[in-house]
Amino acid sequence: FPSAFNVVGDQSKALAIDPLVKVGWGFVFATLAVLYAAVMETHRKNLAAPYEENLGNFSHCLNGSVDDYSKVKFQEYFKGKDEGLKPPFCRKIDGCESLNEVGLLDLSCIACDAVPTASSLSILYQIPQFVFVGIGEILASISALEFFYSEAPPEMRSVTSALNLICTGLGNWFTIPLIKIVNVGPKGEKWLPSDLNEGFLERYFYLLAGIMGLNTIAFIF
Repeated sequence: FPSAFNVVGDQSKALAIDPLVKVGWGFVFATLAVLYAAVMETHRKNLAAPYEENLGNFSHCLNGSVDDYSKVKFQEYFKGKDEGLKPPFCRKIDGCESLNEVGLLDLSCIACDAVPTASSLSILYQIPQFVFVGIGEILASISALEFFYSEAPPEMRSVTSALNLICTGLGNWFTIPLIKIVNVGPKGEKWLPSDLNEGFLERYFYLLAGIMGLNTIAFIF
């Protein structure tokens, strides 16, 4: 971008990058951040094996224990009807009354939620994402403040700076209806459920990357 660089001073060889160019590169790094997040989310889910395949891989992000998802524990509760023993994430299937050979409710009559599992992916894989976010924030947000302050007449600087912050606020607010929209999928499919292992967070990141890419193209042209 030769035209984006201006010589500073009469004899200085230092170059100053135009603020709008820095904003554009900030958009690029912001797009890379969410693209990287989408790839890492896909990889994380692949490493979050079902509990039955990786015993002991119980996620403690949710309150409770493995027994809260145990059909055997529900059998014990159903026999004595002691509410204190009832696993909160298990239930009896309506219309099923089968008993096993020892007189307990058959396991086929019990439904339990999947045991929440933790991924073996190291949190250090998030470092590149935060690096991209940091670079994007420095290039876009700080350069936008610089542009609105330096290019506006003195009596309009506070107004233009406020408009810049309003746009930032509107961008943050836009995520609210966007999440509502992506959670109204076919067959009740949610991209962002309470258990992210059952959702499609990576699709949401790809959507954000697409929106950011279109925004970058519109900014350039």
